[in-house]
Amino acid sequence: KTIKDYRANQLSGLRGLMKDIKKEADTHGTKENIVVIFTHIPPFMENAHEQDGWANWRKKDRTSVLDTITSSGIPGLKVVFICGHFHSNVVVAATYGKVPLHIIVTTSVGTTMAWSPLDGVPELRAAHPAAKVATESIGAAFFKYIMLGNPNGYAEIGRRLVPDERHSGIRIFELRGGLRQRFLKVGELEAQSAALGDPEELSKLLVDVPWASSPRAAGGTAFDL
Repeated sequence: KTIKDYRANQLSGLRGLMKDIKKEADTHGTKENIVVIFTHIPPFMENAHEQDGWANWRKKDRTSVLDTITSSGIPGLKVVFICGHFHSNVVVAATYGKVPLHIIVTTSVGTTMAWSPLDGVPELRAAHPAAKVATESIGAAFFKYIMLGNPNGYAEIGRRLVPDERHSGIRIFELRGGLRQRFLKVGELEAQSAALGDPEELSKLLVDVPWASSPRAAGGTAFDL
């Protein structure tokens, strides 16, 4: 099989899954339905119409998947993409086809990548600068934002690729009557060890995810989570 065949099979499976979710929602009369999708690479960083790059999906594939999800007719549909790949935290609230969605990109528990050209800023949280990095080729992004455009900027690599307890971490999610989450840095884990072992105590640490309130053409608003 070719990659094209795998894409077609995956899209067909997604259509079937969305039909099953709609049938279940209609059967039980649920008025709000949150669909959570795990994908290593984010579909987009700021806008569904942004250019292809090393850290988002090809526009054609992106549109096919988003159209399939948002045209499913599931009542009260909200969609969350939980992603990685970027090695920095970016959380974006947007809408697509009037369906609220979130792109939640979580940095690594190991090496983080400081894409911001500003000294001392360990990660990009805002959607717009993240999209600027994501829509480059990987070589161009690395040269421009890690080596700061300097052909001899190898020293920046060790300074901007940082595995340490101040930046690395994990994100915890709870889907129970809504979506709640929290990012914990590695340096915070020991202090929260008791809560991490107790679901009820852990739940108290989490915060609600703010949904985009007004429909627009998938423009993103970043939240510092």
